[in-house]
Amino acid sequence: MSNEIIREIIEKADLLSTEEQLSLITELAQKARVSAAARPGSRRKWSDLIGMLSYPACEEDAQTYISRSRREADDKRLADANRRSGMSDVLTGLRRIFLDSAPIIQIAKINVRKRDSDKKSGNCYNTSSPFS
Repeated sequence: MSNEIIREIIEKADLLSTEEQLSLITELAQKARVSAAARPGSRRKWSDLIGMLSYPACEEDAQTYISRSRREADDKRLADANRRSGMSDVLTGLRRIFLDSAPIIQIAKINVRKRDSDKKSGNCYNTSSPFS
């Protein structure tokens, strides 16, 4: 029965001018919005979305995505600041090299500390490389 009513309304809407059709659309959208808001429990919760996407979504791990997007945003902010201050993109490149090598530097510092503590304690098995 509702399909017949909808067809009848569409046929009658075809007889209206463009402005009248737009007015009808606006009125129907407003009525639908008010009736949807009046229904209890019609608001969706974020928890309803759990499990809707397969892992990893968009072919990328969530943490990888967050880290990459933060790094890109940092690079953009730095590049904008450099442009405003007249600095070149060389600084952005140097910053990227430093940030990418930071974990390696930390590992090297830990290994050097371990080597130094081994020397002090007399456990000098391999002192040829700080990266052992």
